[in-house]
Amino acid sequence: MLQPLPPAQLQVGKDDAAFVLGRGGSTKKKIARVCGAELDLNEHDLVLEIHGTDVQREKVCSILRRRPPIFRQSTVTSTCNSLRAAS
Repeated sequence: MLQPLPPAQLQVGKDDAAFVLGRGGSTKKKIARVCGAELDLNEHDLVLEIHGTDVQREKVCSILRRRPPIFRQSTVTSTCNSLRAAS
């Protein structure tokens, strides 16, 4: 039986967090639905957790990479690259 993967974590800024949430959480829900992943945003610590398979996580990373300059490109890229390296 496969063990669930620990969530990938992205440190985000206030503007990034606002973007991910969208109005009433709509953007977060849409990204989660499109990617099949679960997203948890800790608004206090400004950490976005991505729960899902490697493929689902990569889909989320792909969406976030297309959103510069909102997301700090280096943070998204290094976190997403480390997901691939851990596989």
